[in-house]
Amino acid sequence: MEKILRNLIASQQDHCITYEEYMNTVLYHPEKGYYQKPSVKIGKSGDFFTSPSVHPVFGHTLARFLIDLLNKEQLPPVVCEVGAGDGRLAAAILEEWKRLSPDSYEKLTYIIVEASPFHQQQQKRNLPPDTSVVQYEHLKELKAETPAFSGILFSNELFDAFPVRVVENVSGHLHEVKVGQDEGGALEEIRVPCEDQRIFQWIQLYGFPPREGQRIEIPLMMTRWLK
Repeated sequence: MEKILRNLIASQQDHCITYEEYMNTVLYHPEKGYYQKPSVKIGKSGDFFTSPSVHPVFGHTLARFLIDLLNKEQLPPVVCEVGAGDGRLAAAILEEWKRLSPDSYEKLTYIIVEASPFHQQQQKRNLPPDTSVVQYEHLKELKAETPAFSGILFSNELFDAFPVRVVENVSGHLHEVKVGQDEGGALEEIRVPCEDQRIFQWIQLYGFPPREGQRIEIPLMMTRWLK
């Protein structure tokens, strides 16, 4: 991964990359990215916990909400979970759905969008075999096949994994914190005057100008994804 980062930095005209580019590379590089590696990441034997890895009660509660929402809004029984991880949340939802509403369970289509091939395999092991589950690697694939999606789309702990830009107030002026290399080749932070108008627009929109010495994260990639 260090070689990939160094090559990426060296290829830039100013010899540095944004934090967004840095995070996107270390997390989602197709071969070396953290989320792409074939290793357990969630639960006791992994690196972190999420609510579904502790107990299925979260998924059971969410199933009740989803069933109620489909009925109230008179939506077709189609649910799409984006960033489903190892599939434990989906398994808990489907388990409770089948218990609470077996009739709608028979008609339910559960869609999963998950970029990690390793997590896709874990999902197949964790999900009940009698459910119509459709897996996609990217949201654009779902959009291509279902341009007029009707149902519920949701995610759990997805947005906190989006790469961000980082800015800092230095002597009263906004600087972007980037990643470069020192003379010895080690990665280091580099502060350059911020010139990206999208960052200024985001700060103006949400009213969050940093104070002297304060740095904040600007989730431009998350904003693009939401749109």
